[in-house]
Amino acid sequence: MASSNHADLAAEMRARQRDAAEQLKKKSGARAPQARNASLRSAGRPEPIVWSSPALPDHGLGRHVRVLAGVSEEILDWVPSLRPQYTGLGSIVLITGCFAALAMLTAITKVVAVPVLMRLVIALLWGLAILLIDRWLMTSTHGLTMHHGSDTTKRKNAARRDAPEGRREARRRFAIFAPRIVLAVLVGLTIAEPVILFVFQSTLDRQVQTTQKDQLVSYESLLNTCNPPFGQPQPKNAACADYRLLVTVPPPTALQAQLAVAKTQAATDQATITSLQATVNSEKTLATNECAGTSGPGLTGLPGDSTDCNRDWRVADASQAQLNTDLNRLATDNASVVSLEQQLTTATNQYNNDLSTQIDQAINDKKNDQRGVIGIIDEWNALSQLSARNPVVTVASWLLRLIFIMLDCLPVLAKLIGGSTVYDGLLANRRQHDEKIFDYELCVLDHHEAAERELRIAEKDHLLAERRAALKQGDAVKMSPALARRLRAFAATIPGMTVPLVKNRLIDEALRIEEHPGIVFRGWRRRATVLDGRPVWEIIREVRSLTAENPDMPEDELLQIVAQQTETDSGGVRVARRYEQSYPAEIDAEIAAADAEDKARKRASRQFLG
Repeated sequence: MASSNHADLAAEMRARQRDAAEQLKKKSGARAPQARNASLRSAGRPEPIVWSSPALPDHGLGRHVRVLAGVSEEILDWVPSLRPQYTGLGSIVLITGCFAALAMLTAITKVVAVPVLMRLVIALLWGLAILLIDRWLMTSTHGLTMHHGSDTTKRKNAARRDAPEGRREARRRFAIFAPRIVLAVLVGLTIAEPVILFVFQSTLDRQVQTTQKDQLVSYESLLNTCNPPFGQPQPKNAACADYRLLVTVPPPTALQAQLAVAKTQAATDQATITSLQATVNSEKTLATNECAGTSGPGLTGLPGDSTDCNRDWRVADASQAQLNTDLNRLATDNASVVSLEQQLTTATNQYNNDLSTQIDQAINDKKNDQRGVIGIIDEWNALSQLSARNPVVTVASWLLRLIFIMLDCLPVLAKLIGGSTVYDGLLANRRQHDEKIFDYELCVLDHHEAAERELRIAEKDHLLAERRAALKQGDAVKMSPALARRLRAFAATIPGMTVPLVKNRLIDEALRIEEHPGIVFRGWRRRATVLDGRPVWEIIREVRSLTAENPDMPEDELLQIVAQQTETDSGGVRVARRYEQSYPAEIDAEIAAADAEDKARKRASRQFLG
């Protein structure tokens, strides 16, 4: 089945290649020379197939620009008339990337303070990113075959849009181009905003400065309103909550309260003194009249220093003494009022001066903040203010935005409006061809893998059949009961061995002894040993060690030295070397195990002694 599918696919590929060759020949308009073809026909020879050839490759600047459009020069060489179109599309991508770099350089200058070199690197990276995005947008539309052609074809396509196929085609076009247009619009807006700010920068800077002056005047007015001098009423406006200043000098509220108490006490004392002064005057008049003998209410009419006269003068003197005391207290109160007024004036001046200093400091801080680099947000706000006042600014800014959006959307819109080009058709054919080749390679790979699997299965079946045959032949050999008992007893002396394993092992050893006379197998490990009892691996290890030290030593001398060191004869050394040549893996494993045991013993000895 795999072979038939492979053959069908190969035949289909050959047919497609012939069709492609015929189409290329028709498009190129190539014609074989008539005279030569006539001579060939007269001679009975078949006419040659004349292939069209692509135009010579373009190695100029346009080739590098078209790289940005994502076109394949190998395919474009077949339609050289489309080179200017794709060169223009690549130029659009390049211009968009340059504007993106300029926009990022403008934006990053207004956002953060970084060295000039860092700004240039970031701007170039951003421009490269936008360039790659635009290149992907353009490359992703290559090879999309859309309906295009003459007016008749367009009318037919328009008529088909009413049919289900036409609606499916419209949905397909929308699904392909809508996300790309949306992404292109976003990229265009991203590029346009910083460029607009760069174009209107001088006007925006003036607007920002005017706005900052207005903000400074408003800020100063709010500070003065929300922080009145001491003695004036505090505003209760909620807007003043963010404009309260923290004055380091405390307000003289306590002194103001003490002055009010002192003034109240002085007024009270003044009223008491006024009343007491009238009483003293009345009492003095009564005492004078009593001593003069004047008749009247409360008077005796007796002149002279009488008892009533003396009594009235005592009462008048007591009132006068009280009056004098009250006058002294009033003088003290007035002096306290004067002192408190002076202290209040001084404290009020200090508080107001500190408040004025705080207001001036806040205004200076505001000015310092405004003296910094004008940020991109400030320019956006200024652009909004100018646009609200001047329609020309609004129209100009949106015109620039639309230019950049259209510039970034132009390749996609050109593909959507103009339809597919010949290059798109060739690229679509190339993709279909590559897909067919890939399917062909997969089919061949599946065929090879299937053949390999079948081969492995056959090899396993063959090995299994050989093993079964060997088992049947082994089972056919009958042993006497005595031999079977001896075999079981021998197997019990070797740890981990069973009777079948021992039987196979003994047969193998017998064959090896037959192959290499002078070799025997001893001990529970069943290692190969020469007749005098020296293991083969020990002899071979000495041979390898001596050979490594003296590679040019003659063979006979080598055998004699090894025989002396291993306490055996040279014949035993020769037997050991022949055995090692037949079973090198076994001897290598035994030497490696012996070396490992030697290292373990030396390590244990060092640990014990140390």
